[in-house]
Amino acid sequence: MPGELLVWDTATWQELAVLRGHALGVLGVAFSPDGMRLATAGADKTIKVWDSVTYQELMTLNGHTDQVYSVAFAPDGRRIVSSSRDGTVYVWDAVLPKFGAPVSAQLAPPPRPVLR
Repeated sequence: MPGELLVWDTATWQELAVLRGHALGVLGVAFSPDGMRLATAGADKTIKVWDSVTYQELMTLNGHTDQVYSVAFAPDGRRIVSSSRDGTVYVWDAVLPKFGAPVSAQLAPPPRPVLR
């Protein structure tokens, strides 16, 4: 189903969980460095953060105005970076109590080629 993410045990190839929350497809996935959280980038313009033990949704990050293509955790796990089709890159605070607050905002979109 669109918007679902299947989690598998790669040793046994058994399905562990189905994460449901995105309204449209999941386009990117990243684990936190400690393995305790999972972030998903969605075609529904959101980033969702999940507990990788209980598989419960912890937070939805909103701010992009188009599909979110990729998501990554900083090496220390304190920030989440997302990029979108809208030409923006956001850096999000991933530590409570400020969890989900954008730390920085938009980068300029790439220049368009000049046609001659």
